[in-house]
This record gives sequence, structure tokens and C-alpha cells, in this order.
Amino acid sequence: MNWSDRLLNECGGNPKAALDLMVKKVVRRLGTSDIAFDEGAVRYYLIGQLIACNVFPNKRAVHG
Repeated sequence: MNWSDRLLNECGGNPKAALDLMVKKVVRRLGTSDIAFDEGAVRYYLIGQLIACNVFPNKRAVHG
């Protein structure tokens, strides 16, 4: 949550840009691994986490 919130702030509150940046950073990290991965699967996983409010959490619900 903290990482996604920092990326969201970095992107001026634009969740689409922040999600794209998050996917790019995760793919870059996975790219150094010997394990095969799929960028679409990374995006799908992150969107699932977004729906569960684990990515870009609703600050009012988390802090208030």
C-alpha cells in the first residue's frame, strides 16, 4: 500500500499513470529473474489488488 500510494503521488494522483508505472517497475524487477512471466498477468494481479483496496488504498477508510 505504501509503495502504490507513493507512486500515485508521484503521478499527480492519476491512477492509470500510477498503475502503468507500477506494472513497468514490477516487470523490470521480474525481468532480472530466471522465471518466465507475463506482463498481462502482472497487470491483472495488480488490478485485482486495486479492487481489494491493497493498491491505492482509500485513505479515508484506512486512516479515518
